[in-house]
Amino acid sequence: MSGRGACIVALASALLAYRAHAADAGLATRTLLVPRAAAGALAFVDPGSGLTLASVALDTGPRRVAVSPHGTLAAVLGCRASADPRADHVALSIVDVEHPGERRRIDLGQRACPASLTWSSAERIEVAGESTATLVVVDPRNGAVGHDAARATRPETAGRPGIDASMLAVQQFLADGGRIDDLAV
Repeated sequence: MSGRGACIVALASALLAYRAHAADAGLATRTLLVPRAAAGALAFVDPGSGLTLASVALDTGPRRVAVSPHGTLAAVLGCRASADPRADHVALSIVDVEHPGERRRIDLGQRACPASLTWSSAERIEVAGESTATLVVVDPRNGAVGHDAARATRPETAGRPGIDASMLAVQQFLADGGRIDDLAV
């Protein structure tokens, strides 16, 4: 994926996480969670002003973010280059949204950087790739990592679509020169 494509996907991921976080948590103060791979951080950004309110250092190369159903934690999927040119080192960081900081890091090993991250219930985070039939299931409470063979036929079966119509619309809007603060949320 090109640098611009990766940026668009990261912004779309951040926007969707922001929308889910704001809706699920019912927060009066809304915060955009932005994974910044190059900076090695998850930024907490005020969507009105664009100001960074807080930042959590994550040396995992943050790429995707999903907010927990209760809105107090975020899962941040990170991918770093590894010694194997065919795979990245993948890790999942659990970040406290109310008091920004990394609570736990879960090592997912060497694999292609996953394309989909969904926090579907209090005990289930789903990570799926674009071109692989593997669905990795993580329990954020204890860090247990497993696989769900019954639902691992395509990434779209991971609870919710990996890339849905909302994300594609945001990607197209940004690709056409739209600005993130012009999006209605």
